[in-house]
Amino acid sequence: MGQMRFYAPAPDALLPHAVDQAYLAGIEAIPWHSCNRWSDGLLCLERTVSESGSLYIPWQVPDHGQLVLNTCTLMERPEPYHLVTELARGVLHRARVLVADLQSDSASIPDRVQTELRQAVATFFRATTNCRGGEADARQTIHLACNVIASLCGDVVLERIRARRATEGPLPALLAGRLGDEPASQPAAQRFLDTFHAASLPFRWRDLQPTADAARYDAVDAQLAWCRRHELRLLGGPLVQLDRSSLPAWVYRWEHSYEAFEDAARKYARDVVQRYDRAVDAWVCAGRLNVSGALGFSEEQRLRLAVAMIEVVRDASSRAPVVISFDQPWAEYLATDNYDLSPLHFADALVRADLGVGGIALEMNLGYWPGGSLPRDLLAVSRHLDRWSLLGMPLIVYLTMPSSGARDPQATGAAQVVPRQASTGAPPAMHQTLASQLIPLLLSKPALHAVVWNQLSDREPHEFPHSGILDHAGNAKPLLSVLGNIRRELLG
Repeated sequence: MGQMRFYAPAPDALLPHAVDQAYLAGIEAIPWHSCNRWSDGLLCLERTVSESGSLYIPWQVPDHGQLVLNTCTLMERPEPYHLVTELARGVLHRARVLVADLQSDSASIPDRVQTELRQAVATFFRATTNCRGGEADARQTIHLACNVIASLCGDVVLERIRARRATEGPLPALLAGRLGDEPASQPAAQRFLDTFHAASLPFRWRDLQPTADAARYDAVDAQLAWCRRHELRLLGGPLVQLDRSSLPAWVYRWEHSYEAFEDAARKYARDVVQRYDRAVDAWVCAGRLNVSGALGFSEEQRLRLAVAMIEVVRDASSRAPVVISFDQPWAEYLATDNYDLSPLHFADALVRADLGVGGIALEMNLGYWPGGSLPRDLLAVSRHLDRWSLLGMPLIVYLTMPSSGARDPQATGAAQVVPRQASTGAPPAMHQTLASQLIPLLLSKPALHAVVWNQLSDREPHEFPHSGILDHAGNAKPLLSVLGNIRRELLG
């Protein structure tokens, strides 16, 4: 039994969920299953392996809100580590490596960023040489290093994208929005067309086949006609997703009969693809099969289902590429659930099998837990997308984030907005500023073919609280203007 221990602030000084959601990971950043506890002033993480690794933990950073921070690689040892000092070392290392990478690529680092980095180094030196403990200096190091990362991943990267656009023209990626269940009002529909090049239509099994012997296509036909009329590119699916909001009630009879369920899923997917193939530009054959769904299928069965959906859509489609989608790409759930495959390994197995996968989609529901991804800084998102790019597949990112932490009466999923204040537990809004920095960063990646904002309206039932671009009254949120500006400035 391996164990790492950290001198840490008392639980009431940490974020409310920090102890439960902390995890250890190796060089691939894939979490190990661990048992976390607070004991006698120590944060203890126990696991079945004794390898060196990094600690990841949600942390409140002034001016940045909650972020998952990580230490450098640590070895197991009898003496506990000082948590705040090791987090400061980790974030400072990431900031210095980023500066070095940009300088090696001939990027200009602003003087104010250079000054802040020097201040962070000096502050960290004081933190590690103060014999009475340097927690305040360590916290200041974290703040300064996060400022450096935010500035470089935001302002500097955006300037490089603008320069690239000036010489090469608009970026080749698409900005897409998910269509809602209800028709949008005319003003909202026009704002959608002004903002997005493409539309995402889920083709939910529950809606299209509410009973085993009846299909209802009227709503989808109307949405497709609207898309064709306005010459929108269309991303269809996920066709099969093993959650209660997607599955029709009648398939639960096969909860303990995987083969019968697969047969029904194959028939449904084949019928939909054959009916709509000429109207759809890419099919997402399945989604979230890397995590356990409502039917409780095993990991092996979900892998078999992924193979089956790829095969049936590839065979039924005469022209559109086949994409498969993965949920929670950082795999935080592995710290508490026993799975053999991380999302990246699950995808790698399908790509290596040469089944005809044409692309990989990632759900980045940032700022939600459970069922989403903990908040990450821009550099963490960038590095993680680079990791997925190693698969050699075109990438699509489905993106949501909350605009408010208040109760959402129309939210139907289990996901909650993560608390972002240690003192009050009140989660404030994630402002559109993050989207204005994150989406250009995503679009700048060579492997990235599309970013899809994955919720249209908060007025109709939806999965993630407050993540629509229209509010509960159907009015546009400020985020919609942010997305429109990104399209006009970077994508044309």
